[in-house]
Amino acid sequence: MRKQSTEPLVRDALKSRGLLGAADSVVQALDKLDLTNAQKRDERFYPKDAVLDFDQKVREAEPGAKGKLAGN
Repeated sequence: MRKQSTEPLVRDALKSRGLLGAADSVVQALDKLDLTNAQKRDERFYPKDAVLDFDQKVREAEPGAKGKLAGN
């Protein structure tokens, strides 16, 4: 038996009460990869569509910058 998501029901109820706007927005949520220092230097450990989020300056990338691996 497959579980059915309650999200659409909750969203519809909130919209009908005016607690959510009519227009939906798509947001990007990032999941942290728990990699060792050696793994971080090896592109095989990154998914194809991985987004890098820099928390400190690395070469030309400032803190808060996002990027992708050049080889992917």
